[in-house]
Amino acid sequence: MTTNLWKGLRGDYYALIWLGLMQVGFIMAAWFLSRAIVPRRELNSFGQYERRSGGGFGRAFLLYFLYAALVAVVVMGMRLASPDFKLSVLTALTAPATLGAKRLAILLGIAVGAIVVGVALPMAVFRIRLWRSLFLLLLIAVLLAGVGWGLDVALGKPVERRAEAVRKRAAEYGGKGGLLTTLKEKTQQEVTFEASEQVAADQARPLAERKEAVRKLYTQLETIRAQLRDGDVAGRQEYDRKKERYDEALKKIRAEITAGEGN
Repeated sequence: MTTNLWKGLRGDYYALIWLGLMQVGFIMAAWFLSRAIVPRRELNSFGQYERRSGGGFGRAFLLYFLYAALVAVVVMGMRLASPDFKLSVLTALTAPATLGAKRLAILLGIAVGAIVVGVALPMAVFRIRLWRSLFLLLLIAVLLAGVGWGLDVALGKPVERRAEAVRKRAAEYGGKGGLLTTLKEKTQQEVTFEASEQVAADQARPLAERKEAVRKLYTQLETIRAQLRDGDVAGRQEYDRKKERYDEALKKIRAEITAGEGN
């Protein structure tokens, strides 16, 4: 589903223009506000004023680059994470009360760590104190919200179109639960499929249990096939990948059964 949404974004040139201009807007906002907020001199520990470089375009661009790197790390981390971890994240966002205390504490720790890094970046780049960093980030957020709204109106509301496309896609694939709920259901399918796949491949388990796991793989595969929509290329590709994994598990079980009968 996310692949289809990305393809839709790439086909909306006004949405891409809006996204690009928002990147430029962040750099310009950080540059302008840092020149107003970051002091050019500060009292040191000896009671003397030290001259400082203050804000500047180079530092604003560096701040943007560091935030972009942080976002890239988070995105890559989520892409490389196990389906079980992704499911925990989506559960924490949709129904945190149903998540175990240990996993919730781990996710909260990661979230707090990311917030600390996000606040610390302006402190390191502009050499400012905590309250100035928070004030700077708040003003940047407010300014970007206004700029983003203005650009959206000027470009014919591409953001509103993309948001509506996301809502329709989520409703089409997962009912009325919303995008996060739909992603959670898809991830739950992957977790269940992977768990059955691991049981089927575990030669230490009884053969009957492994055969039952293969049957569960087939049942889930049929459920996924029944949910496929016409024109859902990404969904069909995902089904084909799972079908290959099922065929491989079934092939190994049959080979072991044949070998056992031969002995």
